[in-house]
Amino acid sequence: MNYHFKKHYPGNCRQVSGIDFGSEDMDVSEDGLAFITSGFDFPPNSPYFHAYLVEKKIKGGIFLFDFKKPKLGARPINIRPSKNFDPETFQPHGINMLEDKVKGNHLLYVVNHVKEGKDRVEKFRFIPGSNELEHIRFFTDSAFCILNDVALTGEDQFYVSNYLYFHSYFLSLFEHLLPLSLGGLLFVDAENVTEVVKHLHGPNGVTLSKDKKFLYVAFPLKHSMQVYQTQSDNGLKLIQDIPEVHTSIDNFQFSSSGDALLAGAHPIPYKILLHNKDPHSKAPSSASIISVSSKRIP
Repeated sequence: MNYHFKKHYPGNCRQVSGIDFGSEDMDVSEDGLAFITSGFDFPPNSPYFHAYLVEKKIKGGIFLFDFKKPKLGARPINIRPSKNFDPETFQPHGINMLEDKVKGNHLLYVVNHVKEGKDRVEKFRFIPGSNELEHIRFFTDSAFCILNDVALTGEDQFYVSNYLYFHSYFLSLFEHLLPLSLGGLLFVDAENVTEVVKHLHGPNGVTLSKDKKFLYVAFPLKHSMQVYQTQSDNGLKLIQDIPEVHTSIDNFQFSSSGDALLAGAHPIPYKILLHNKDPHSKAPSSASIISVSSKRIP
């Protein structure tokens, strides 16, 4: 189903300079630093899409936007490689941050669709003095298929969404279009990975409430979202299923107050599939504000 909508701007809007392709996700610190993934590519994109990135010399990276200095635009962050990380194979997707509010040495966890490799979650430390990311370690497991987003409960502890099962462009089209519930939610605790929710159809963006009690999951293929309550064993209990949100929600970002979810979305879903086939094909996007109240949750 496609949705018709009027353009609405809640205030003065402008395009951020410095970054123009494949900004799939971001996370924003309390002091106004936005870390933005860029150069999005993953296996289910078409061969033409992959070729376009090579032709345009578009590479994966992370950009920094300072809300206190918006005129600077988005600036690329230099990454210090390690023996276990090659920036040339970096294809970032979802991102989440563990803030260091004293020194600003925030820890970033980023989904990486390693070029010609297996999906991983990379751990970086942000060095504010030199505007660099230091690669610390990575996480991978046989349970990782096509990952999408990550939500941190603590250092080296996080939920991650297994968005798709098939790596093939053509098979992933069937997985997108048919109700093949081959995705799921995983919990990673240092070296251990547990599948905590199975048989989901395309779980996408994931984010935790400020108090870490609730996990919000977007399902753009179903135009829906779900709310889970986190358990003492890190399992998840479904407590709210919202079957129709009238758009295809992608990623979430909590408001600073914690009482609203800011959601990036795709109001015409099939055009996203066309864009994944041919990047010249434009797909409209939107931003929504979703009120959140734990008092409403049973």
